Amino acid sequence: LGFEFSAMASPCELRLVGPDAAAIEAAAAAAMAEVRRIERKFSRYDRDSIGSRINAAAGSGAGRSASQARDHLACSSM
Repeated sequence: LGFEFSAMASPCELRLVGPDAAAIEAAAAAAMAEVRRIERKFSRYDRDSIGSRINAAAGSGAGRSASQARDHLACSSM
């Protein structure tokens, strides 16, 4: 089954195969929700995201944003 969606200003598609259509649809929904969660956290377009804070601090010598990003990436499965 194919599932199309948009994330990070790009078209995305999941292609999943299996004997149980309901399980495939549930897995696709979970995967798309995770992509959207990561997108919210790291989007350059959301002023409150860690991605925007890193970009705003670029060239300022502020290393805190990079360490925060590393911490967020380490905890991104939470």
